[in-house]
Amino acid sequence: MSNAVGAAVFVVVVVAACLSPSGTMFKATVRQPDGSYPLEVVLDDYTGKVTGIEAASEEAAGGDSAMVQSDPADVNAVTLTWATGACDDVSIAFRRSDEGYRLDVDADERIGLGCTAQLLIRRLRVRFSEPISANEITASGGR
Repeated sequence: MSNAVGAAVFVVVVVAACLSPSGTMFKATVRQPDGSYPLEVVLDDYTGKVTGIEAASEEAAGGDSAMVQSDPADVNAVTLTWATGACDDVSIAFRRSDEGYRLDVDADERIGLGCTAQLLIRRLRVRFSEPISANEITASGGR
């Protein structure tokens, strides 16, 4: 192998090693308590700690900003609450942070084409492979 080819292979390996690892993707559909306004959400886990996500069936309370609460029924789960439009595209990322972990909600607004400009509170249960307290997670995003 020539030096140029060897150097090129080395550069590709180094660049690939420095990029953020791709996350494991989880999908769930959340609805309002009456079953209306279904919304598919995608959560990318960059920690290897998430084992699943599902709609939380409890009545959602909260404000515009994302909020995390411990799940009283499961020490390996938290509930994430956020506000979003009726038809927004929502993606969520779970990452490590200097303080513990982050749940970042990214909502892309879609108004028109039959969508109302209605703001809804959404609620998602995130399950982990080990206990992670809501106090260890900073939530951001929502409207």
